[in-house]
Amino acid sequence: MVSARSRCVFAVAVILGPLVMQASANGTSPHPQVAVSFSNTTPEKNQKVTATACWSNTSVGEVVELDAGLGTKLKWRPIQRFRVTTPSGCHAWNVSTGTYGLHQFIVRTYAKKKVVAKGRISHFVTYGAVPVGTFFQSIFQCWGLGTVSNGTNVYPEGCNFNTGNYSASSPNVTNFASKTTCRSITVNMLATDNFGGDTNSVGSEYFDLIQATSSPQILNFGDNQVITHTFTLDGSAANVETWGVGDSNNLYYNRISILSTGSADCSSPSGV
Repeated sequence: MVSARSRCVFAVAVILGPLVMQASANGTSPHPQVAVSFSNTTPEKNQKVTATACWSNTSVGEVVELDAGLGTKLKWRPIQRFRVTTPSGCHAWNVSTGTYGLHQFIVRTYAKKKVVAKGRISHFVTYGAVPVGTFFQSIFQCWGLGTVSNGTNVYPEGCNFNTGNYSASSPNVTNFASKTTCRSITVNMLATDNFGGDTNSVGSEYFDLIQATSSPQILNFGDNQVITHTFTLDGSAANVETWGVGDSNNLYYNRISILSTGSADCSSPSGV
């Protein structure tokens, strides 16, 4: 009697047999392959990410090498090597994310200094903090306008956006000067009808960030409140719409001030 296990082995042999015979008849073997991937493709600067190189159909003793691309012409510089002990497998290294921007890599296998296999170019983009003043100077050409008060405290101000005499149907529009390299910005904001301070300033102000590929982000807050908010950025040349409701002092136009504290998270030191 043939056991169930024997029948299973026989069935696998029948399925694989033609493939093995075909490979032998052609006199070919699978081509060596190698590739690299990263644990994080949008990291923060000066951190560590894991680069994992995987190879297959490689001869034992060959060397897997990870190279970093330098300059616009991608002059490759070896940064890591590993001698393989199995025909197929993976090996991981810790790689520094470096400074802002695009970092490109390639992995290859060598036998006696001759390239046996080469993977595709892989990359990650490094982000880092950009002062809010640098961002607004790049995007709105404004920064360092003086101070603003909520009637109790005085704060350094960078930019401001007019909300007086505007409405949701006809807001004040301020356009970005260019696209950005940023994925977020955290700002501190204060609205008032008098930069010198007015504890009686009463109004509800709206700040609406409109971008090309993201939903509008509308922020609503009352006068004389210092608020902190993080906006998600999609890199587009966007615009800001501002307006107010219930402003109380007809002698002054209400404005939203961007205070000098805060930062953007960008892949370039200027934000553009």
